[in-house]
Amino acid sequence: MFTGKGFEELNTKSIFKRITEFDVFNYYIPDFVAINKPFSSPLRPNVKTSCSVQEYQGKLFYKDFGTGDSYDAISFVRNKFQVTFHEALNILSSDFNLGLHSNTIEKTSMGFVGIHHVEQKSVPKETIIRIKRRLWNTGLDKEYWTSFGITKATLSKFNVHPISHLWINNSCFNIKPTNPSYAYVEGEGKYKVLSPYSEHKWVGNCNSNNIQGWEQLPDNGELCIITSSKKDVMLLYELGYSAIAPQSESYIT
Repeated sequence: MFTGKGFEELNTKSIFKRITEFDVFNYYIPDFVAINKPFSSPLRPNVKTSCSVQEYQGKLFYKDFGTGDSYDAISFVRNKFQVTFHEALNILSSDFNLGLHSNTIEKTSMGFVGIHHVEQKSVPKETIIRIKRRLWNTGLDKEYWTSFGITKATLSKFNVHPISHLWINNSCFNIKPTNPSYAYVEGEGKYKVLSPYSEHKWVGNCNSNNIQGWEQLPDNGELCIITSSKKDVMLLYELGYSAIAPQSESYIT
């Protein structure tokens, strides 16, 4: 049991009552200044700005487009200092002077103490995304999409393309063949990029006006199914049904 002042248990809840995920990333990543703004990896030698901190469903994540790795705030600390979950909590409590860590903390970081008083910032929400397509291959591409019963012909019809490069605003990311990404083209300049083998799978600039499958609907028909994802839309198409999907299940149709 990890307890501290007032016998409050040391856990993620007690940590994030006192600091934010933004505070954690800002503290341990020297080049991080704003959400969505690219920076060089602090976890590996890298001269390119291949990383960013992104917001997804109300949480912040560290994303490395060079490796496909994605970490929440606690996982980032674990990987930065190569420690266990509870050791990472101890480090956070110690560095931010939260008073929750044990008196005999075994793992410490660089000896920093106290919180940076930095206001959370983000770059403009109108993110500019560009892609460079590549050819389909018979390896991971086929393995992934056939597991859902979706053919290459259907992927082409629904404007899903494998990519070799991704630009987010002015930063370019190379996509490794061992960790492929696929771009859903949802309109002019609107993309939803899937990295299926990464923990944090999605990046995009679509909004509620970009209805998935809308452009592929027939001119008329008796049934149109509203489903939860573009994968479902494409699978239903394979089965002979017309369907559409909002960009997120949380959108009101």
